[in-house]
Amino acid sequence: MKMKQLMIGAAFPMLAALSLPALAVDGKTLPGAACQPVNNAQVFSVSSGGVLFNTSNAPQAVVCPVVRDTIAADPVNGIIAARVYVIDNNNAPGDPRVVCALESRAVNTGVVETFTDQSVAGASPLVQVLDNYVNLSASESGYYYFRCSIPAQLVIAGIPRASGIVMYRVDEDG
Repeated sequence: MKMKQLMIGAAFPMLAALSLPALAVDGKTLPGAACQPVNNAQVFSVSSGGVLFNTSNAPQAVVCPVVRDTIAADPVNGIIAARVYVIDNNNAPGDPRVVCALESRAVNTGVVETFTDQSVAGASPLVQVLDNYVNLSASESGYYYFRCSIPAQLVIAGIPRASGIVMYRVDEDG
């Protein structure tokens, strides 16, 4: 009888452990249209698919908000990975590129950590992935965002070629 009770007593904690939710990656994807111009005089266009294009003849800057919903008492590596999907259609002299920085900021102390990545040189209508954003530290009372610079639109043989942000994804340690 005691052996049976001992086995049942040992089984309950194991069953309880199996019923706990597993920690998983908490991923969020947003369209380029979620990004906001740094200056309200900037000229952008949004496609019907949610892609944000710089349609001006000058480089433009945008801020892309990141939804943060994993907030822990001791957040270590709040963002485990992030990607920005961009189109870089500008191959003008000076090699302008789409450049995005992912920032983690604390309300009271400012920047916690920043990672930057840029598109490959040369013009292409194909989507490029900027993904040099891993293990970004967080502040318990902080927030994240991407800050991107998008090169000017080029017009070649009467055809406009704009660069822009297709979408971005952030994976938090959930």
